Amino acid sequence: MSSTTSRTTLDMLPKGKKAQVVQIRSRKADRMREMGLLEGGFVKLCFTAPYGKDPIAIHTRGTTLALRRSEAAEVEIEIIGDENDSS
Repeated sequence: MSSTTSRTTLDMLPKGKKAQVVQIRSRKADRMREMGLLEGGFVKLCFTAPYGKDPIAIHTRGTTLALRRSEAAEVEIEIIGDENDSS
């Protein structure tokens, strides 16, 4: 079992996968941090609206947050996990 990591943005995180926030490059970065989305923190994608529409829901630090895809696209993440991990 080898561990894999991959960098992308939060809007591209597959449902059920976990990631670590690397950087928030949004003009709303302070607001995102106030809601609990922090650099170095871990997130998991819980929900996506049908047909790739808004919102998406992520779980972080014991809470669930809803974000627009445009906001999530400004959050750089590193997907964590195992290449054989199906969760």
